[in-house]
Amino acid sequence: MNLTILIIEPNDAVRNLLAKNFTDQFAAKVLTASDLSSAKTEFDKEFVQIIILRNKSESEELSRDFLSYLYDKGLKTPTIILGEIESSTQSHITVLTKFRIEEINRLVLKSLGLKKEDFEHVKLPSYIPYPISFFHLIRYFPVDIYILLSKKSGDEYIKRFQEGENFTKDDLTKYESMGLKVFYINKEDNHLFMNVFAIQTVAELKKSKDITSAITNLEDTFTISQNMLTQLGISEDVVYLTDESIKYMQNLLTKNDKVAQMLKDILSNQLSFSYKRSYLVSLFGTLLLPKLEFGSAEQKELYISKFVMVSFFHDLFLEDEKLLKVNNFDEFSKLKKELSKYEIDLIETHANKMSNLLLQYPKLPSGIDVLVKQHHGTSNGIGFPESFSNSISPMAITFIVIEDFVTQLILKNDLKQIPSILYILKDRYTLPSYKKTVQELFNLFKNPAKPEN
Repeated sequence: MNLTILIIEPNDAVRNLLAKNFTDQFAAKVLTASDLSSAKTEFDKEFVQIIILRNKSESEELSRDFLSYLYDKGLKTPTIILGEIESSTQSHITVLTKFRIEEINRLVLKSLGLKKEDFEHVKLPSYIPYPISFFHLIRYFPVDIYILLSKKSGDEYIKRFQEGENFTKDDLTKYESMGLKVFYINKEDNHLFMNVFAIQTVAELKKSKDITSAITNLEDTFTISQNMLTQLGISEDVVYLTDESIKYMQNLLTKNDKVAQMLKDILSNQLSFSYKRSYLVSLFGTLLLPKLEFGSAEQKELYISKFVMVSFFHDLFLEDEKLLKVNNFDEFSKLKKELSKYEIDLIETHANKMSNLLLQYPKLPSGIDVLVKQHHGTSNGIGFPESFSNSISPMAITFIVIEDFVTQLILKNDLKQIPSILYILKDRYTLPSYKKTVQELFNLFKNPAKPEN
């Protein structure tokens, strides 16, 4: 069906997020407005099936005034109100006090008497590309696999593997060495593929026989699930794979008490910078959070889980290693002249973009989106502060210090450099809220003496 949705939302980021979501999920025509006047103008343009309406802005009681406008017209257009209002008994009005994209989508379908299945094929091409790297942890193809041949007469999709055909990671590497980057799935098979793919990948991950193979296999799952989130968006199968990857990482961290050996293994292994950093940030978070007294002893596991999630999610939009290495205002200022406008914008906005994406993530513990937004020290997730402040979450402060330590450790790739790194942190983080984490790092490494220059 052709669906037209009107979004009345004063916040630009939220409005754009909702508009993209409705376009992607329902192929809807989306009308947007930031205030009452423009909302009335947009609504009068054409027939609107459903309205997403913010309760109020800084200057207007949006829901009260726009609902009055509809009442005067004698209309009962289904309306989802974001935020608290005085109770309404009108059946066409739904109030949603907690902003969750997946819940908004569910209410849109419910309000219009539609089903999710009605939109399953929206905007899907006939053949859907998947990077070959996605297949690294599965051992047979759950559906037919195609490759694309470009000819003068037009593109042609050729079946390369039959459903059920077995393969190894070495087989995939051969194709990648030949320059082939993606395989294609018939769109009719996509749901089945995603479901079996996620289950197979997690099953292979859990077969790891020792800590070394577990860490290596987790990198594949880590990379695949991160790429799927940014490239394919949030779906049930992507969430399953991501959640299992995070859970597996947390289990590895809490069950292995040989910290020194784990550090050596991670630093010496040919793993990506992104994975090494996420793993080690999670490791030090696991070690330090209990000492920093975040919540009660009963809440320890929850806070560690949150920290691991933030480590997993925070830099998903940064794929280039040189961008990942930028940690503060001074580093960013020095590197700017070497970066394109796109790269500068990506560094400045990635925390905010990831935080907004996480609004769609189901059953995410509260506060994860905020911590991701603040992981470079700004409250709005844009850019870097020229100096550190206390105006962000205490856990975000801990994350900043630990990530700085881990980044320097990976770049130096030498455990003997830990004392010099610690003293760099001591000079850099002078506010008491930051110094707490620095001191716990000193304690962890037995308060080493300052190296001689």
